[in-house]
Amino acid sequence: MYRNSVLSLILIGCLFFVFTAGELTATGGPEVEEEKVLTIAVHADIHSLDPAAYSHRMTEGVIKSMYDGLTGWGSDMSIQPEIALEWRFVDDLTAEYKLRDDVTFHNGEPLTAEDVKFSFDRIINNDLCGASSPRKGLTGTISSVTVEDDYTVRFHLSKPWPILFKMLSHQQIIPKDYFEGLDSDPGKRCEKFEAAPVGAGSFKFVEYVPGTRLVLERYDGYYGEFPGNADMVVILVMPDEASRVAALRAGEVDFVPEVSLDIALGLEGNPDVVVTTSTGSRGRMVEMNVTKPPFDNLKARQAMNYAVDIQEIIDTLYGGKGVVFAGPLFDYEQNVDPKLVPYGYDPDKAKKLLAEAGYPDGFSLVVDAVPPHEDWATAVAGYLREAGIDATLRMWEYKVIKPELLARNRSMFVRDWGSSALDPEGYLNRKLESDSNGNFSGYSNEYFDQLLARGRSELDPEKRKEIYWEAQNIIYSEAPWIFGYSIDAAALHRPGLEGCRRHPIDYINAQYIAVHQR
Repeated sequence: MYRNSVLSLILIGCLFFVFTAGELTATGGPEVEEEKVLTIAVHADIHSLDPAAYSHRMTEGVIKSMYDGLTGWGSDMSIQPEIALEWRFVDDLTAEYKLRDDVTFHNGEPLTAEDVKFSFDRIINNDLCGASSPRKGLTGTISSVTVEDDYTVRFHLSKPWPILFKMLSHQQIIPKDYFEGLDSDPGKRCEKFEAAPVGAGSFKFVEYVPGTRLVLERYDGYYGEFPGNADMVVILVMPDEASRVAALRAGEVDFVPEVSLDIALGLEGNPDVVVTTSTGSRGRMVEMNVTKPPFDNLKARQAMNYAVDIQEIIDTLYGGKGVVFAGPLFDYEQNVDPKLVPYGYDPDKAKKLLAEAGYPDGFSLVVDAVPPHEDWATAVAGYLREAGIDATLRMWEYKVIKPELLARNRSMFVRDWGSSALDPEGYLNRKLESDSNGNFSGYSNEYFDQLLARGRSELDPEKRKEIYWEAQNIIYSEAPWIFGYSIDAAALHRPGLEGCRRHPIDYINAQYIAVHQR
């Protein structure tokens, strides 16, 4: 319905142009090309249109069409230049970015280093009109930002932070003068900015109806590449996955940037749908409570790793589109130890280790999980039963089970964890550092914690890799998890679109999409 109304408005606009630009005759006259409208269906509402006021991966993927950052993420998870041309560490505690001099915001203002400083100061200083910024956790050890000249900015750190260039790719820039001019009362500026946001991205804001749609139009003053041809982007909020897929198949939607892999695989070969995939950035694991029996016993934990056929789970549930982990890290992450190999499926060895651990007849176990992990959690419980364990599955809401996990009241938990930078920092420390509130296994190792602390501040890539290799080997040997896997991320689009693909961290990248006739 909304798509039809948008097209009707476009048509009216075209007719107005025709009759004001010149007389149109029956035999010919000025031809007006119809605007290209790209319609996208997303699974959740946008948390905020202010790039300093959200902590939500899908929101970042959507509003990146409106805002550019110093750098961004390529489809291969490499750092790509956006507003910045060059970046370097001046010393261990100072990073410098050189900016382009041809970038303008959607209101025509030139973008300078002052705008970069202002955008980061809002986050670092928790200055969101009296509120704190949910993006602050992504700024690490940055203590201040200084302007060196109109197109040079420096970030000053309290401690070395080797992943600074990666993590700053998650931040976007807004215009200082425009924001401060919204209201004389600083406390009212955030609300007014949300109502009329301005960025330097490839598309500019037109309309936002909460819970329903976001409408953007092409920014003709965009400095960067724009190989696509979309004049307008309509982003529809459709929480129900089946509805998104049905809308695509019915021709009401052009692009569904995120869909379950099993749904996508079921649509391969369908003439109305094109399936695209990318490597995933969420690791799946089974965390075992190492603080009490049976998993306070190393051999029992190792037995669990041999008891579950992770490769078969990938093949059966996800058409083989995934990667088994050899230890805690992603197989395609630059700091992974290539010498480690997956435990592998060996039920006889699992039973032998269980006997050596004092459980020749197995034990009773409740496997806990949260949506959407029921399918593979069911498979895990099934494999454990084959190994002689009386395993049952219990599904939970995450907000209900999390305090139980942190209180060490549960035994085994099936879930995943995101790694948007594909780096041990933000992943290993969140899941395995002793005092982390994301550590659901209760694993605690003082030397391992020291390694993580060293890796967190080591700027030399090779030395950092050696540190994390040692850390991985400790976890591999002590096995607080059944080491899991990642699956490919999937997206759908209709035939006739070019440049439309699944991005590992959910960027829509509308400027690369060419819309053709149905």
